[in-house]
Amino acid sequence: MPRINWIDVARGIGIILVIQGHALGADSYRHFIYAFHMPLFFFLSGLVFNYKKYSLSVTFKKSVKGILVPYVLFALLFYVIWWLQNAHFRFELFAFVKHMQGIIYANSNNLFFNLVLWFLPCLFISKIAFAVLSSRLKSINWIILVLVTSSLLGYLSFVFLPNLTLPFGIESAFTAIVFFAMGSILKTNYFEKINLIPKSKITFILITALVICLVAGFINFQLYGVQIDLRLNNLGNYFVFYIGAVSGIILTITISILINKNHMLEYIGKYSLALFVFHNLIFYYLTNIVLLFIEKRTLWEIKDYYLSYFYTVFAIVIILAFVFIYRKIKPSELKI
Repeated sequence: MPRINWIDVARGIGIILVIQGHALGADSYRHFIYAFHMPLFFFLSGLVFNYKKYSLSVTFKKSVKGILVPYVLFALLFYVIWWLQNAHFRFELFAFVKHMQGIIYANSNNLFFNLVLWFLPCLFISKIAFAVLSSRLKSINWIILVLVTSSLLGYLSFVFLPNLTLPFGIESAFTAIVFFAMGSILKTNYFEKINLIPKSKITFILITALVICLVAGFINFQLYGVQIDLRLNNLGNYFVFYIGAVSGIILTITISILINKNHMLEYIGKYSLALFVFHNLIFYYLTNIVLLFIEKRTLWEIKDYYLSYFYTVFAIVIILAFVFIYRKIKPSELKI
């Protein structure tokens, strides 16, 4: 599929929100970002997947190569980095075996060395599950019915089994597959109609989606006192969660369509996987540097107001600089 400008723009906006969300503290406006930023990425991943184009076997092979292999390589890389930082070259067989089992189990609870890696195995499960579903059920109505059931299973696991941790984050994939499927169904059946929406209506849609997303994020946060977190399967109120997530997705898509072409956002979106995987590592070293000049208490007091933006920009610049150097050595596209 040829690259579509506004999809890369949407990826760029999405990954900036992810990095900014991780740079912010819990008492900030972070709960607005968390209300939709990960559903957005599952949606965008589905948006480039035409479920009628590839057979199940081809989809599986492509997903292993494009999702699982990078997950394993990144997991091993970050485990080595963690080991060098914390174990100080001491090798303990029991701990090593336990940690390797955690990588194979692929739930975020075991990925302490880089929690963001949870996204890749969960994406793999969501994509394969939807590919199986769409290959078995030809009626869109039956597919939607199964997706609604999956969304209910995801929510019920949040309510009744909040400590459930299944392999590959399946407890989160019950919900994630809904957003992946939304993107794939839109891409496969209705994608051309997006370009037919009048510009005047797009502006109205943008404003409406923004208001709904802000209200939904505020309500869920007030009801439960904690932010939405798809990684931990914290969903808040079922209806408010989906209203907030869908409105946030619509908001991002409409902004991206209005922008359409922006070389900076497109470039950021094109290498969103590299930014997604490495930004916390940059944060770690940046924080150590900052603490040489100010006290830890002061850092946390000013971070939400000033430093979070610096953290976000700094991480993006440093990672993209390394991507640029890497591409000079070996051309590649690191995208989600």
